[in-house]
Amino acid sequence: MAFKKLTLFSFIILLFLLFSSPKLIFAATSRDVVISEIAWSGTSASTSDEWVELYNNTDTEIDLEGWTLRASDGSPEINLSNTIPAKGYYLLERSDSNTTSISEDKIFTGAIGNDGETLELKDGEGNLIDSINPDGGEWPAGTSGNGTPPYASMERKILTDAGDDSNWVTNDGITQNGEDTEGNPIKGTPKNPNSQGYFPSPTPTEIPTPTLIPTSTPIPTSTKTPTPIKTPTSTKTPTPTLAKSPTPTQTSSLPNPQTSTKEESTSSTKINLISNIDEVTPKVSKNNPKIKAEVLGTSSNNQPNFLIILGIILILISCGILSFKKVFKKLNLPNSENELYEE
Repeated sequence: MAFKKLTLFSFIILLFLLFSSPKLIFAATSRDVVISEIAWSGTSASTSDEWVELYNNTDTEIDLEGWTLRASDGSPEINLSNTIPAKGYYLLERSDSNTTSISEDKIFTGAIGNDGETLELKDGEGNLIDSINPDGGEWPAGTSGNGTPPYASMERKILTDAGDDSNWVTNDGITQNGEDTEGNPIKGTPKNPNSQGYFPSPTPTEIPTPTLIPTSTPIPTSTKTPTPIKTPTSTKTPTPTLAKSPTPTQTSSLPNPQTSTKEESTSSTKINLISNIDEVTPKVSKNNPKIKAEVLGTSSNNQPNFLIILGIILILISCGILSFKKVFKKLNLPNSENELYEE
């Protein structure tokens, strides 16, 4: 029985400790929570209706008890409370809850400078979690009443990157969420994803019409046409005609006995003619010395008589021809060149 009472008492003490102990605060790291959007110029209804949005980059709900959001000049200086959901938003509005139609998480006092200033977010231990506009100069984005669009918020492009000037854009004026106190659309997205920026359409610059430069057509290099080599026409080799060789005449080096006999008879005839003349001449010369002289071709004056000599020669030639014919007939020799050729 005593054991049961002890057990019940221990259980009651445990429940008391659980519910009465302060909440445990886990230390956050850099940019676990970031300043994601800020309307530093207010709204179309009032320039005093400024608002600031925080975003939780983690998958865990984070307790903001003891956290602070402070400007570099000390105003505003906001003490945060409550929690921010995982992948969720935390909205701060200036002065009252009527700044926007979106329910706020914290109301703060103190104006945000329109000329720009640095804002720092620190956790309960004083660790710097995030900061924006670190150089303290003009705001890198967002517009005032004279801007386009007017009273547009300044949005962070990449929520996990540093808050440098290059990571900020102006709301595009189309992506919106909520209304101001006069029912005008808020030029921003409190507690909604950002618009990813307004980029004014650049004034189109006239592009000069390019002048077509004629492309020089390359002159084709003349290629030498090879001179065709004439194929020699094959000439027909004439078939050699076998010419009949003349039958060689066999000439015998031996003397022809018939020819030698004819030559001997001819020479003997010539001798007989001469001897006959000699026989005639002494007879005439003995009887008549003058005749003898004419026959011998001399005159009494021992001068040659041309006509007499010529006559004698003609007579001798005629006698010789007759004698030759007789001799030829006796010897049966040919009496002309034609007969010789025929033989």
